[in-house]
Amino acid sequence: MGCAVSAVIDPDLEKAIVELRFAEDRIRQIEAMLEDSDHHKRYPDLARMLAERADLAATIRTRAETLKVDPRGLRLMIRLADKVRSRARGRATVNLDKLLTVVTDAAEIARIDRAEAHADLLAVEERLKSAKARATGLASAADYLERCRG
Repeated sequence: MGCAVSAVIDPDLEKAIVELRFAEDRIRQIEAMLEDSDHHKRYPDLARMLAERADLAATIRTRAETLKVDPRGLRLMIRLADKVRSRARGRATVNLDKLLTVVTDAAEIARIDRAEAHADLLAVEERLKSAKARATGLASAADYLERCRG
């Protein structure tokens, strides 16, 4: 017998999503501040900010290990559960089918991004090979011409 359409997430996962929402939100805040190239120069205690991020990530990682899920996967489920919950107009629980749909969609987007990045990497590697060959050839030509001068 399959899950009903209104199936609710595993209670342990639901509890983790609720309890770790602040940690995930704060990690995103810190990462946004760090992304601002000038912010880290203005922030009086960068080490404290990085330590806070590490502590929050460790909390999520510990819970992920308990749930036997990848920590990044748990972080994404926490983030996406808020979107599903807000669409459900404040429901206390998250519908498993809806969360599965948004996680599956996000995974597909990530797979496409990875494939595009890999293709871009291969193109850059080919340009690098060409640039190395050109640089080596030109250096060799310059050496030859220097020897010809005598």
